Amino acid sequence: MNTSRTAAQSSSAPLSQSWRSQVAAYWALTKPGLTGMSVGTAVAGALLAPEGWQHIDRIIAIVLGTILVGGGAVALNQYAEREFDALMNRTRRRPLPACLLRPGQGLLFGLLMVLGGLLVLAALTTAVATSLAGITIAVYVLIYTPLKRRTHLATAVGGIPGALPPAIGWTAITGTISIEAYALFLVMFLWQMPHFLALGWIYRQDYSRGGYRLLTAVDPTGKVTSRIILVFLWALLPASVLPFFLGMTGVTFLLGAVLAWVLYVVPGYGFLQNSSEKQARVLFVSSLLYVPFFFGLFALDYVVKLL
Repeated sequence: MNTSRTAAQSSSAPLSQSWRSQVAAYWALTKPGLTGMSVGTAVAGALLAPEGWQHIDRIIAIVLGTILVGGGAVALNQYAEREFDALMNRTRRRPLPACLLRPGQGLLFGLLMVLGGLLVLAALTTAVATSLAGITIAVYVLIYTPLKRRTHLATAVGGIPGALPPAIGWTAITGTISIEAYALFLVMFLWQMPHFLALGWIYRQDYSRGGYRLLTAVDPTGKVTSRIILVFLWALLPASVLPFFLGMTGVTFLLGAVLAWVLYVVPGYGFLQNSSEKQARVLFVSSLLYVPFFFGLFALDYVVKLL
């Protein structure tokens, strides 16, 4: 498909749509699943901060602020990539390439969202949290998005904004970037690489059609991809138990964190032995389960201590 033709098509959304269709299109533009994970890890970071659970007003502000920042950032990402999304089966039904919204609507929506999110965080949390949210937007939209079409190293760059939400939550309570915030950031960063590479392997042909220069597009056997996945998975083990050694949690968490890692690394070795799309999906699903499992362990450890 010609990209100039795609641009012309996406410049005029249907003139007649119900308000429900419009709301659904804007909702889809925020990528609720991705944004929801960011919100969840940001809240987890806040609750793990000293006496974080006592600051209900800030927790509410974190939820609202990260919804706006995260949803706005992915909307701006889709605005920038709308022509390329139209070339891929996985993304061509998104609101902008599908002409459910005009490009200008997507751009304005994204800008208003991120601005609103930054204002909420600035007014109701801390300057440090607001700054980290600003860095998240800048790296994701201005660096990661254009870099995806130039080098496979963009995947590592994209891991930075994806790993910042827990640190945003922590600093929204404490106002400082402590070693605990770095530890949470490190876990999320290392977790993301196998997650993204598994997804990239599943849709490697689609990404190639869109012109994205992912590692999986230049690694036909999957040997390089699988080995890099295992490097990050093994690095995740010491990172995932670091909260225990920092005194953030207890033995219940430590044992659970090791178990969560085992359930993540086994599919990684499975992908090394058989770099099939099916095995990549198994790895991808295990990555989705790891995050709620990991952060849920903090709550479980707290409950065990009360018993």
